[in-house]
Amino acid sequence: MYDATFWGNGVRDTLMVEFVARYPTLEYRPLDIDPEQLGPSRAWLRAQVGKPYDWTALLSWIVRRDWQEPDAWFCSELSEAFIGAWARPRFREAVSRVTPRHQDMLI
Repeated sequence: MYDATFWGNGVRDTLMVEFVARYPTLEYRPLDIDPEQLGPSRAWLRAQVGKPYDWTALLSWIVRRDWQEPDAWFCSELSEAFIGAWARPRFREAVSRVTPRHQDMLI
């Protein structure tokens, strides 16, 4: 499981059992990824590990930052960047920020 959190020093990979213990309420959403892309998509995720948490996302109504910049990730930014690269994108490129609320609206 890959996530981005300010408590965990940015992007990290965590065993699923540890993630579920920390966040017992989960919602699973399947992604349609070409099986030939599974290796490269996992490599992309591994390359994000260690990148810092995107603090500017917490102030997104004040600070305008391109959420797709790969130098730091907010939790929602990381998941949407992955989906945009390896599955069917769910947002227009013109969206200036992505939050958990935006993701909930896409169910």
